[in-house]
Order: sequence, then C-alpha cells, then structure tokens
Amino acid sequence: MNNNQLVVVGSGSAAMVAAMIAHDEGCRKIRIVEKAPEAEMGGNTRFTPGFWRFAFKDQEEVKSMGLLPQVTEEEWKSIYLEPYSPEDYFNSIMKVGEGKPKKEFAHWIADESNDITRYLTSEGFRWQFATSFVTATDEDRTYNGGLFMSSKGLGPGLIDMQLEALRSRNLEVECDTAAVDLLRDNGGAVIGIRARMPDGSYEDIHGVVILASGGFEANPEMRTRYLGPEWNIVKTRGTRFNTGEMMQAAFNIGAQAFGHIAGTHSTCVDTSSPELAPLELGTTTTRISHQWGVLVNRLGKRFTDEGFDWLFQSYVKVANDVIKQPGNVAYQIFDSKVFGLLDKTRYPCADPAQADTIEELADKIDIDKDEFLATIHAYNCAVDDSVPFDATSKDGLATVGLSPNKTNWAQKMDTPPYRAYPVESGITFTFGGLKQDMNSRILDFQDKPIEGLYGCGEITGGFFYTNYPAGSGLVKGAVTARAAARHAAHL
Repeated sequence: MNNNQLVVVGSGSAAMVAAMIAHDEGCRKIRIVEKAPEAEMGGNTRFTPGFWRFAFKDQEEVKSMGLLPQVTEEEWKSIYLEPYSPEDYFNSIMKVGEGKPKKEFAHWIADESNDITRYLTSEGFRWQFATSFVTATDEDRTYNGGLFMSSKGLGPGLIDMQLEALRSRNLEVECDTAAVDLLRDNGGAVIGIRARMPDGSYEDIHGVVILASGGFEANPEMRTRYLGPEWNIVKTRGTRFNTGEMMQAAFNIGAQAFGHIAGTHSTCVDTSSPELAPLELGTTTTRISHQWGVLVNRLGKRFTDEGFDWLFQSYVKVANDVIKQPGNVAYQIFDSKVFGLLDKTRYPCADPAQADTIEELADKIDIDKDEFLATIHAYNCAVDDSVPFDATSKDGLATVGLSPNKTNWAQKMDTPPYRAYPVESGITFTFGGLKQDMNSRILDFQDKPIEGLYGCGEITGGFFYTNYPAGSGLVKGAVTARAAARHAAHL
C-alpha cells in the first residue's frame, strides 16, 4: 500500500471483511476503530440471526461446498433446497425493490455471493441451517427462495469468527474510539479521520478511509429528517451506535446521497420490546410469521396482504405497513391449525392472548370488537375453499372480493383456540446512503470518486428499495467490503 495506512471505521461484518482482505492484499498498516465499547462492538451484525443468502446451482453444489459438514448424508435425504441461481437472486432484489435498485448493484451481490461464501468458508467460518423461513414436517424440511443458512452462532457467532480471523492476522479492533469527522488535504482528498479516543481526547488518524459504520437508524433526528415523523420514536432493533455521523461527514464534503434515503429495513416486533434492543435479547422479540394468519389494526381492520410472498420476501413491507396504523400497533391472529408453522425460535418467547372463540379473543385485546368480528367473518366468507392449503409452496389459496385480498395461504379462521400477538414496527437499518462505484469508492455529486474514501455495508445506498430479501444485507456488506479492500490496499 505504498506505506499508507488504512483506516476502517466500524466493527460489523463489512468492516471485518474489509480489514481481512486488505491484509490479504498486502496492507500491513490497518487501524480498525469502533465507537462502541468492547462489550457492544460488532455493529448490527451482532443483533442479526446471521442469515446468509447466496446463489447456488442446486443442493448437490451446496453439499460439495462443505458448508455444513455436520449434516449427515441420511439427514440430507429429508431436506430440500430449492435451486437459487444468480438470476434468481437478482430477480429477488429487483422484485421486492419494485424495480428500483440499481441493476448493476443487484447483479454485483447476486453474482459474487457464491464466491464470497466460499472465501469465508475457506477462512474457517462455520454455518448452520436457518431455524426460520423453513417449512418443516416430522419427515421433511423445505427451504424455498434461496435462504436456508445462517452463520454458526448467529450474528454474535459471525463476529466471533471474524475477530478470530483478525487475530490470526495480528489485527485488532480499537473500541471506544469514535470517528467524528473526515480529514482532507488541500486538493480535497480524504487523508484520514478525526477520532474521539477512549480518554475523551481527539486524535487525527491518517490514512485511506473505508467507512463501514452503518446507517442512521439509531438517530431520532436523522430518522425524522429522512424517513418521516412516524419514525421519530420507533423502537430500534439493532445497535444503538449507528447514528450516522460519518455518513453526514461524507455528505458534508460533497459525497452524493444515493438510494432509498427514506427507506428502511423494519420488522414486526412484540409491543413489549424495549426501546433499544439489548444484545442478550437477540431477535427473540421478532414476530414475522404473518403469512399463516390475519393481520388487523386497532380499528379491527385488515390493511395488508399477509400472503403475497414468502416471509423473507414480505416481512419488511408488512412492517412498513404496520407503522402506518394507529399507534404503530397491529395484531397477528392465528388459529390452532397453524400454531406448528409459527417461527419456533421466536413465538415461544411471546405471551399472546388466547381464547376459544373469536369473540372472547376480541375482549382480551385493545381493538374495536364489532369491526374485528366483522372483519374475521368477511375474511372467512371470502376464502376460496376449492384450493388446497400447501405450506411448502405459494399455494394460491386466496380470498376473493376483499380489499386487500390475501393471495396465498388464506385458510379460514375457524379452529380454536385462537391467539393474538400484538406487534409494532421496529427499525433495523436504513436503505439509503452514500453512492459508490464498483470499487466501493465513494462518489461526489458529479459521480467522480472522492480520493481516499471508500464505503461498504449499510452506509452505502442503491441496493435495496422499499424491501429487501432477508439474508442479503450481510452478503452485500461482504461483497462491497471486498471491493473496497482490494482497491484501497493497492493505492
């Protein structure tokens, strides 16, 4: 690196991958700074289930990659992984993003997802089957739509593996060290960061900069400014340290804002969730099995199509619909036919209202009872009984004549007991950010690279709009981090 230092800002997965690969590319002067204390380092990655979406030809390729050596050949016989090509991945991003993601970026994630997975596996990263988004019976497990895997130990496990990879390269994360601004020379090139050190003093740290410091989801002021007033007091599911200072610092020197700045990854969470999620809770308060039931607001009315797609393609949109409801509150209603399909890692942690009749259930929740009963009655009358229910496919079992209709898995609500899970929308990360090129260089308002400045992960925009396919965020971070590291390491 011509004796230049590399400064990586952040300690989530994207930051770690950037540091690892920069070292592999020959860079030996690397400082990784993180404003969180050591106990809370790891960015949003620490809060995720570690879902990892990548393209693969078929189940045999997955087996040959050695990703899941703990799975026996006998166990593989009861598992079905639906093939998921790069084109399928690209289409997933474009579909849920309503055609708005930059196509070059969507192909970037899709085309490199398999290779970056192989690289991390070769580095000793370990994987496991995802416990969510699976349709399981006593005999078989089916994974549709490309998402079947998570990192071993979920998000915290991924960070632990990445820290081990850094230690093997004699690299470490400097915690309690907050980047607060960018340094530039007289020609406008970025030459480092200004950082607040653990003792409260300020230090100029010089070098080429890779920003991997996340979005602004934990900053109420920026949320209100960019996302709208309804996001002012929303609960934050991820790290409390993603407050957008370095994104703003880049804007201040002319970096181009790009992507869905007013868009966010949100998820339905239990209404009892704390304002800021502690690490020990993980994702246990998440409630995303909406497709198996009916979703109603406090007025007793349905407001979204619960079954328009698989959970991992639909849960963000559904949560974004929930926040528009009175009080940012809705109820997921299920009958006993589907209890066994609810997410087995999250719903057992809940305390739902339960009753033997819909009328009794209404009395146990804060809802307009008459409207709620009318809604359930109309829903049951609208279900097309001629179509069989099939939890392993988009079965086309729909309602007819409702607004909105439920387009798949629309079984009648008729088998007691009934349960109601109160949920609200919680924010995870923001979609918009800095504009980058295919080398992860940050671009100015003329689409020219800002010399010495790179970005990866959640701080960059243009990849996800409105919604995103679950498990693609960590992969986007790794792919963009690799590009940044490969280019920056050879300046």
